Amino acid sequence: PDNPPSLLMTYFGHTPLRRACTSAFVALIGTLSVPVVQNLLARKQRMNATYGRLRLVGSYGAFGTVNDHRDELIVESARHIEGPWREYRFKVKPGDVYRRPRWISPYHHRLDWQIWIAACKGGSVVRSPWLLALMLKLLRRDEGVLGLMEGGDPWADENDGPGAPSTEEERAAKKEGTDEDKG
Repeated sequence: PDNPPSLLMTYFGHTPLRRACTSAFVALIGTLSVPVVQNLLARKQRMNATYGRLRLVGSYGAFGTVNDHRDELIVESARHIEGPWREYRFKVKPGDVYRRPRWISPYHHRLDWQIWIAACKGGSVVRSPWLLALMLKLLRRDEGVLGLMEGGDPWADENDGPGAPSTEEERAAKKEGTDEDKG
């Protein structure tokens, strides 16, 4: 329909029994949510707590505390160890302090989130082994992964970006290509 009915019109358009059930449910959840709101406003919040015998409402917290110090993983690459190094910028992960914060809702940028979690774990590849696969895909200039980055490939303006370890098949194909060019 061109003009969908408003929430209020939908509510009043239902049978009296359905309106009564909806009103009772809203009143129940509202009443049960009072301790949740009190917890939200408390100085010491309980994380991941449920309230009431039926456990219909509760609080959710990804982490029990937030520190005043935060480590960030910076992902960079270079053709040579001396540089120049170029940063792979993530779409919503903090990075450039002069960049405006990003509006991400209702979307979830999972890669940015996982990089943040890896930094919370100390940035260890042992604790976040998927980082190795990410780095390899970035070095190989994988379009799918580069599409997740803000601005894409920092080496896009050059034909030869950073090198990546290659498989035996890739090395053989490159060698065959150079041998054919010589012949």
